[in-house]
Amino acid sequence: MNSKLGLLRRLTADTRVLEEDELRTDSTRCLDSTQMADVRCGDRVTVFGKLKAVAYMPSQTVPTLRADLVDGTGAVTLVWLGRRRIPGIEPGRTLQAYGRLSETKDGLVMFNPRYELWA
Repeated sequence: MNSKLGLLRRLTADTRVLEEDELRTDSTRCLDSTQMADVRCGDRVTVFGKLKAVAYMPSQTVPTLRADLVDGTGAVTLVWLGRRRIPGIEPGRTLQAYGRLSETKDGLVMFNPRYELWA
């Protein structure tokens, strides 16, 4: 009976809900990753997800590349200071990021994270 309910849910759910479910499942399979719903400011973590938005933020002092990483449970903004572009960092790309979380008025941020691009 439970599998019938799951099938019905998948058939009637919108694309965004299905994508979030898939990201949650993928992030739990990724070794050493913590779901974004479970992370806090100051934690040194490994997170896994999909880049939703990538933007270059020009500045008079330090150019900045920002990317929103989501895993279906939450989001973390990845920020690379002094970078205008990084090959492979583009919307829709899946990656694993490592670093310490900070908090800004916009939410959790990881500055200059180490990362690994996934296929």
